[in-house]
Amino acid sequence: MSVKRSLSKTYAGDLTSKSFISMLRREPNDLRKKMLLLGYVTSQLEKKKQSIFLVGGQAVETYTAGQFPTGDIDVTTSDSATTQKVLKSLGFEEIGMIWLNKPLGIAFHIVGYSALKDPVQSASVRTKQE
Repeated sequence: MSVKRSLSKTYAGDLTSKSFISMLRREPNDLRKKMLLLGYVTSQLEKKKQSIFLVGGQAVETYTAGQFPTGDIDVTTSDSATTQKVLKSLGFEEIGMIWLNKPLGIAFHIVGYSALKDPVQSASVRTKQE
């Protein structure tokens, strides 16, 4: 089964938080499990006109296709409160600085706030060359 077909099957119709978590529990591949979770959170935030950006160790793990695994999913978001509500709806609990879903064995860490609501937006930085 191709990734494209699998993802379209995963997100077919209106997938509830409960049914999504049930499906995610059966996913044997840890990287795929985290990517599916991130995709679901992203889709929920996009419905509310918000954005989420993958950063830190999980960005490296994703870029290297799992060659450098990390312990949690680090993100920055355009709206922390909305992101937290989505995580709560998926059974995550806030424990200190992280959001943990014990049955899934996955932790989310919202490391910062991004004022960029549109991922196409960017900023340029110039440095003086000596």
